[in-house]
Amino acid sequence: MFRAAEVATHVLVTFLALVLIGLVLVSCANIFMRYVLEINWLAADEIQVFIMIGLTFLGAIVVSAQEGQLRLNLLGQFHAPRLKALLGIIEAGVTALVCGFVVYHSWFFLSRVFSMGQRGGSSGIPMWIPHSVVTICFAMLTLIAVLKLLHRVRTFGTHNGE
Repeated sequence: MFRAAEVATHVLVTFLALVLIGLVLVSCANIFMRYVLEINWLAADEIQVFIMIGLTFLGAIVVSAQEGQLRLNLLGQFHAPRLKALLGIIEAGVTALVCGFVVYHSWFFLSRVFSMGQRGGSSGIPMWIPHSVVTICFAMLTLIAVLKLLHRVRTFGTHNGE
């Protein structure tokens, strides 16, 4: 299972890098069109903001999967390995609860935006599309946290789980 997660993470990182390169190219094209051709593509800025926000949330999935998130490790670095493992269980549990809370509430917000038919000001993009990134990414973060929690509980007290 962890090998599949590593492959999925690598694919996501590659995808994010390609999208970021695409954003730079769109930005260059927009600058060229605006200042050389004197064509103003208003939707480009709005679309770029939506994509950058999406990149940020998708990047959070990668960081969480690779356990690269920032954490306050003052308690864990001064105590026994068994206590570190217990703190890891607590961390995963709290993360799952908080991310699940965000999913729950963002789903209702997303439903309202969808039912209202709200669209972007200059791009005309249905606003449920960029807003769905929050719900989807936090759902993935919740899933990752639950999987970490289950793994840490299952291995607690063993040599690997300290």
